[in-house]
Amino acid sequence: MRVLINDLLAFSRISTRGKEFEPIDVNEVVPRVLQNLQFSIEEIHAEVT
Repeated sequence: MRVLINDLLAFSRISTRGKEFEPIDVNEVVPRVLQNLQFSIEEIHAEVT
């Protein structure tokens, strides 16, 4: 299990290294996120504000 965790951590570092942060428009991202989570939101009767 320890090897798996270390490998996953190493992979995450490799795949994110070198990419700079950049501004995003949350008005474009939030609707997509809500759509992706729609089933879970409905299932637990959550209210997203």
